[in-house]
Amino acid sequence: MTGPKTNEGGTVAGERVGTRATAKYLRGSATKARQVLDLIRGLDVQRAEDVLRFTDREMGAVIRKVLASAVANAEHNDSQGRDELFVVSLFRTFNPAYPFWNLQVIWAIGVSMIALAAMTQLSERALLATGLVIVGAHDLLDSVHVAGDGVAAFLWALLHDRRVFACGHATVRVSYPLLPWIGTMALGYACGRIHLAGWDTHERRRSLAEDREIGVGVEGRMQGVHRRIALERAPTGQQFIQHAAE
Repeated sequence: MTGPKTNEGGTVAGERVGTRATAKYLRGSATKARQVLDLIRGLDVQRAEDVLRFTDREMGAVIRKVLASAVANAEHNDSQGRDELFVVSLFRTFNPAYPFWNLQVIWAIGVSMIALAAMTQLSERALLATGLVIVGAHDLLDSVHVAGDGVAAFLWALLHDRRVFACGHATVRVSYPLLPWIGTMALGYACGRIHLAGWDTHERRRSLAEDREIGVGVEGRMQGVHRRIALERAPTGQQFIQHAAE
């Protein structure tokens, strides 16, 4: 709070190193915390509190509590007046023991690239067929769920089913299942041949136009299949009224 940075010693013998407060194991990223910390660095305490009070960032409330703790430490432990206090240095670090794991885009891309490395051993036609089947038909698995929180349920969630699992004191949320990403990468890799240097420009354009037409046709056909399946599974009007009455 006051004096030089708290990770540095006093530059003069006997100089105080300031008052600090620490908050550990917060639920939030270091990047989001830094965005708020940058708003109050170098401000006096009153202005810093005003900024944190009116910021729309979620971390603002947490950092405001830390600031209030540091002010209380300065007033009671170091006999500093509130008007003398300034925010001099702020630190945030990544918490390796963070109890919440959210499997999102980066994880899905990384694991899908590993899967693609193995799939490149297939022939070009087999790889293309695999990608088409996964992309075109993976929605048909939406009604398939594995009950419980066991290993089988977790593995299925990694592939196709968004779920949240409690693993001891940690929480794992599968936000981006792998199956559609693997199919998309397989398709992209198989179709990448049209960008090779040996291809004629007109031939490349013709091939892209044909692929686009095929893709649109397949997508339209699969949407029709999915819609029909959804209608078959949907309750009839009488079933819906019966269910509502119950």
